[in-house]
Amino acid sequence: MRADGPAFLRWSRTAASGMRTDDGVTKEEAAKRPAEFSCAMHSAALAADKQKAGETAGENYKNEDVLLYSCGDENRGPPKDVCFCNDSNKAFRKWLNEKHYKTIQDLNKEWGTQYKSFDEVIAMTEAEVKEHATASKTYAPWLDQRNFNDWSNAELARNITRGVRSRDPNAIVGESGTQDPWQYHSGRNWWWMSRAYTGLVAYRGLQTVEQESYNPDLVRYSWAGYGKPNPLNRV
Repeated sequence: MRADGPAFLRWSRTAASGMRTDDGVTKEEAAKRPAEFSCAMHSAALAADKQKAGETAGENYKNEDVLLYSCGDENRGPPKDVCFCNDSNKAFRKWLNEKHYKTIQDLNKEWGTQYKSFDEVIAMTEAEVKEHATASKTYAPWLDQRNFNDWSNAELARNITRGVRSRDPNAIVGESGTQDPWQYHSGRNWWWMSRAYTGLVAYRGLQTVEQESYNPDLVRYSWAGYGKPNPLNRV
């Protein structure tokens, strides 16, 4: 904050662009790619790039009156049936084992599968799981991967926040034009996303309750609308 106070509250251009993480590959595409190919969202390089971008923004703007380090507006998450590269599959298996299923038997019971180890596990596409569910009565092999991709999206946001606040410790980092989780492909699972950021400029809806409940410390502004007086810019 400047010593003479907030003469003008403004946005940074962005903490790091590219939170519309929709570039994962389908199963069919992954089979045609080299083994070393990695979907961006689950690449270690992208995670490092996001944190570095946050560090750069924090360093550049730490002495300015930045109201919000913005990671984008009306962001979207990954669409269905993507992220089947080797890196994504490995990360998915690790996530399943560490966060949801202690043993492969636990996973098999929930998924209706007969895997011998987590190294064999691979998610199902929507078409595959519909066929699978006729006998197994479960959509878990598809739903778990949807949740994993939303979690991964939030982890990228967390990297940006971490980067900005390493240079500007009290920074408010988030996004604007936030979407309700029922918006398909929004990637806005607020259980994860609201705790990855420190602030949001949100639209209305169920997300209001979710964001405020899941992270009581979150700084949350209401979106004022285009062409209307915007309280974000008032001194």
